[in-house]
Amino acid sequence: STWRWTMGVKKNGQMVLKGSLKTHWIMYVTEMHLRINPVDPKCLSFAQKMENILIKLESKYVQPGFQFKRDYYGGKNPKTEVLRYNDPSIFYLKFVNGYERYYHMSVASWRTILADLQ
Repeated sequence: STWRWTMGVKKNGQMVLKGSLKTHWIMYVTEMHLRINPVDPKCLSFAQKMENILIKLESKYVQPGFQFKRDYYGGKNPKTEVLRYNDPSIFYLKFVNGYERYYHMSVASWRTILADLQ
């Protein structure tokens, strides 16, 4: 709820969000992969935000078989694949209908990604 002042009186109003309030965008995601460059502080905070969303999310919004992967090295074998300083941090989503999206976490803001998801 939101408080606003009208003619000297404090009124309580409800915030109206885009779309249905009973669904969450993650309800349509089957796979989420964060490939994080550990020297980029913006990407580290983005990854922490995604983890907090997943921790606080109710289980009814998660698809059966949902996969979450977080990778700080970018490869299957961190000993052979070297992560360079300027490697991009990638946020990958796979949806129920087979659609896939890649986001460059250093460039895209969370607001932009969320608007694209909704």
